Amino acid sequence: MQKIVIATHERLAEGYYRTLNYLIPEMPEIIILSAYIETNSIQEQVDDIYQNLKDEDKLIVLTDIAAGSVNQSFCRYISRPNTLIVSGINLPLVMSIILEAMHTELDLPKIRTLVSEAQDQLLVVNDVLRNFEIETDE
Repeated sequence: MQKIVIATHERLAEGYYRTLNYLIPEMPEIIILSAYIETNSIQEQVDDIYQNLKDEDKLIVLTDIAAGSVNQSFCRYISRPNTLIVSGINLPLVMSIILEAMHTELDLPKIRTLVSEAQDQLLVVNDVLRNFEIETDE
């Protein structure tokens, strides 16, 4: 089975979940980890997630900060087969991964493609509009 975890500092993961639940009402079950809210350490929370997996389960972990403690806690499991960790998430990326996971089994090449597409969503709108104005003036 394919499982998705959104894991962030504080309540960002919950915000992603609420927004995604609004945009994708038929969304599959997502595991939410909001670090430093509960009394359990982040590593205990991560360990609990992995202890509840079956060997054949694929786990796609989406974290907020690459060098952050949340991501580092999951990196202890990077050698586990069927574990994919993506850091530096944004809403377009999380939404793309969830929508894709609803229809196909995700693998590393597909995740890389989705990350690349999400990076393209990061824009300085001032520059885009300025370029648009220049093109329409010509």
